[in-house]
Amino acid sequence: MAPLSGGDRTAIAAAARSLLDAAERVGFFYTNRGVADWQFLGAEGKVSVRAQVALRVNNGDVMRDAAIAGLGIALLPTWIASVAIDAGRLAVIEIGAQTEDEFIYLAHPEGRRPSAKLRALAGSLRQSFGDPPYWEKAAPP
Repeated sequence: MAPLSGGDRTAIAAAARSLLDAAERVGFFYTNRGVADWQFLGAEGKVSVRAQVALRVNNGDVMRDAAIAGLGIALLPTWIASVAIDAGRLAVIEIGAQTEDEFIYLAHPEGRRPSAKLRALAGSLRQSFGDPPYWEKAAPP
């Protein structure tokens, strides 16, 4: 996940540069999280940042498009934003902190071994996504 800003270069330059700056900006938030904050891992541990709420939606594509339009800051998974980042329509905001990791889970009944179909699905997803996932940029040498 990464904090992202879009719009013209002036808007991107005016984006947050620190956790404190982020709290003073307008942002977009997932309604399914229940809270309007962003979670980061700073130098002193976990930090919650509460920006001004501009939009609350349950769809990352809508958040991405609002950020591209320059309407505020979105904290989005890179798999949703990578094409727009690569095209220069969104810029990752460096604020001196990392976002918390997010994961994808496959659910199955507790206490039972996953079925062959579920194991096959998990293997197929791992292979399709790659390691690191195809939407993540390779680290420079």
